[in-house]
Amino acid sequence: MQKTESVHIQRATLAEKEVTTLKEQLNSNTTSNNCENKDTSNMDRHSFETEIAAKDKEREQKNRMGVLLEICYLGEEHV
Repeated sequence: MQKTESVHIQRATLAEKEVTTLKEQLNSNTTSNNCENKDTSNMDRHSFETEIAAKDKEREQKNRMGVLLEICYLGEEHV
């Protein structure tokens, strides 16, 4: 049980790092696109925002799963 919990925590941490990287890319992309076509910039920004939202959701789900596994694990210790 503890190994599974560790895997979920590692995945949540990785997802959180990916979100941070995507946010940095979004900021960098927004700055560099100021000189480019505005329509393209808006599409790129929307794509990044969509991807960031998906990663945030994935991270939250993995964090919840980790908490639930920890609760189950702690409950088994007291039985």
